[in-house]
Amino acid sequence: MPSADNGYAATLTFGSNDATSNFNLTMSWATFTQITGTFTPGALPASIGTAVLYLDLVSATSVGFTATPGVTVSGSSFPGTRCGFAFYGNAGSGTGGSPVWNSMTAVGLTEVTPSGGSFSVPAGTLPPPNKVQFDTTDQYIALYCH
Repeated sequence: MPSADNGYAATLTFGSNDATSNFNLTMSWATFTQITGTFTPGALPASIGTAVLYLDLVSATSVGFTATPGVTVSGSSFPGTRCGFAFYGNAGSGTGGSPVWNSMTAVGLTEVTPSGGSFSVPAGTLPPPNKVQFDTTDQYIALYCH
C-alpha cells in the first residue's frame, strides 16, 4: 500500500487459506478519525502501544488462514523500541465473548525491534485448530510500537 497517515507504509503477506475458490480481500487505510469516531473498535489501548497505522480488511467470503500475515511497516521513525500488530477480535479458537484489541503477543508471537526506518514481523503459524479468520465485515489491524 502507498504511503498514508504520517508517511507510514505497510505490506501484509498472506499464506495458505481454506477458501474453496478465488476471492477478493480488500485492505484499506482506516484513519484514526474513523477508528475513534465512526467505527467500533475505537483506538488501540495505550496498554498495547501507540498505533502508527490502522488497516481495515474486508473479505468477499469467510476465509481462514493457518498463519498470521507477514507484516512490514516503513516510516522515518517509530514511537518506541518494540513493534508489532494488534487485531480487533477474539484471540484463540472458540473463545466467544465480545471482540477486543489483542496484541500479537496474545497468540504467542514476539514483537520486533524497528531498524533502518522499518520493522518486519514474520508470519506466525498458529497451532490447530486456531486460524486467522476474515469475514465479510470490517476487520481491523493496528500496527503499533511502544
